[in-house]
Amino acid sequence: MSALQRGVETWLGLLILGIAIGSWLRFPGCLINLFGFLFGASLLILIADFIYGSILSRMAWLRGVRFARPNLQAGVPRRLRWLGAGSFLGARRYRRKQRRKGAVLALLRQRGSELLTLLIIPVALGAAVWGLYVENKWISIGLVIGAPGIGVGAIARLQTLSQKLKRERLRYAAPQATEALAQDPRSPIVILRSFRSDGAEAEFIIDREVPRSFEEVVTKPLYLYGPVVAIGRPGEELPRLGAFREYVETDWQSRVRAWLDTAAIVVAILDDTPGLLWEISQVFDLKLHSRLLLLVPEGSTEELNVKWQAFCACIAQIDPLRGQTARALPLQGLLAVVLDADLSAEPIVANERFAQYYQDAVALGAWYISSPAKNRKSTIAAPTRCDDV
Repeated sequence: MSALQRGVETWLGLLILGIAIGSWLRFPGCLINLFGFLFGASLLILIADFIYGSILSRMAWLRGVRFARPNLQAGVPRRLRWLGAGSFLGARRYRRKQRRKGAVLALLRQRGSELLTLLIIPVALGAAVWGLYVENKWISIGLVIGAPGIGVGAIARLQTLSQKLKRERLRYAAPQATEALAQDPRSPIVILRSFRSDGAEAEFIIDREVPRSFEEVVTKPLYLYGPVVAIGRPGEELPRLGAFREYVETDWQSRVRAWLDTAAIVVAILDDTPGLLWEISQVFDLKLHSRLLLLVPEGSTEELNVKWQAFCACIAQIDPLRGQTARALPLQGLLAVVLDADLSAEPIVANERFAQYYQDAVALGAWYISSPAKNRKSTIAAPTRCDDV
């Protein structure tokens, strides 16, 4: 919960307490009316803000994520311009079977927290009703006001705990990439990223009690196109949610190149670490750049500029002119970039960088790469191996 949310809850709670105590102690009517007015106005503003955020989080056309080139944006299907990517049915597979002892225990803990949530409701209501018949004025105030408030707070915390336990269960139940690829005949979607970005959280339009990772957010639309796979961080006890992991002890480079050979879409999260830059260089060496969707995550202007220059250097090794053109792209509002067969960049831009905006950018980029209607010349040659790698 954000500091702003906690502040709003505290403010509304104090106003309710002021109204109740003022009524019991017979404060002047103008003071009680002032408390009531402030409470009603605050509640209306809070509800209006929540409704606006809810609509904005679901309607892609309000977010305005788009290709920078207007004539390219004109060809985007209405389903991508209207509903947000999170509204599409699709795609999480392979997690129906619960495996390992930890998955079962996490499920039992989750169901237990949900049962406690249901039990708190009648207990809180019963305590509030009992407070009406208590003769002591202060105990009565405490029960009538405190019981529902404590009940609502406990329910909110238990729901948060339930969501965390559900995510833990999904992590236990997630198969490895090899198993997912064996069950799905479609070509894989390969995620290239730096391990240090694994812990990066996504910022949503409406604050969430249980945060989601940036990778988890951007992979959601990709499962419509194929199984999403990535190399797992060595030593992880549980795989993170997002792409299906494969843990390779040695020679992870060969595994990445094998995936790239058959990849339908290659998604790279911009960074300047040596491992990621090597992976991106393989995309260009194999002439798969027209399948590349590069995501530009949130960061300071200086950090993004350094990472962007490192990516442009990879383009410049193939075509110095295109590399120089890419360096000139403004990073302000840039969410993602797709490349044509001639290495020209097609930016995907927006005015904000919330999680839902990135989902829209991924949906647009994946559509552009996979759609036959893009009318791009395919110069993807047969993959060639570099013996010196």
